[in-house]
Amino acid sequence: MGGDERKKENFQSHWLCRNSYNLSDLVPLAKLGGKRLVSVGKSEKGLAEDVIINWGLIFVLVLFLFVLTIGYVCRDKAVATYMYFGEAMDFASSAANQDGDIHMVALNRVDSERFFKHVFAAMVSGTVNGNTIIPGDTAYYPGQIRIKSFDNVSPGETIPGGIARQPGYIAEIEVPLFKGDVPLIGERVITKSIKYFAVVKSSQNKN
Repeated sequence: MGGDERKKENFQSHWLCRNSYNLSDLVPLAKLGGKRLVSVGKSEKGLAEDVIINWGLIFVLVLFLFVLTIGYVCRDKAVATYMYFGEAMDFASSAANQDGDIHMVALNRVDSERFFKHVFAAMVSGTVNGNTIIPGDTAYYPGQIRIKSFDNVSPGETIPGGIARQPGYIAEIEVPLFKGDVPLIGERVITKSIKYFAVVKSSQNKN
């Protein structure tokens, strides 16, 4: 048998050229291949979605921790400022009436407010400018502290925490606690209004 005839016989014996070969035999194979391609595509798509979701969760967690940190910093700063505020108010309520009658406590709002501004400014290493206090440490206080009000209080009037039983002074300040860029939001300034009531104190100067 010649070489050409042998090649022809081998070719005809191949499964693609058998008499039992039918085009329908390739359909299951094509379907199987298609399913595998779709499965691979879905797997890759699912993997991409998982990566996006994981990165999204990480971003949300970082943002949450960032906001939580800001909250703690602002809270601690507000507490410290309230302590300075209270000490300055208590000092002013007494210093304004240093020569007063110890039997008849009198309100002296003008002098008390003046004492308060200068004492509170000294506590925050700042300077007084009208009804604002310019802090010396701008990193700690990112802005001016504004004195919103300073008023006399008579017994029976409403004060923070209840009703005044004695005369005194009530003041309200607005304190800048945070200024900076927040992800997805932009630059934000967080301020806090604080009120404090100081009972007026009267004493005699014995000098």
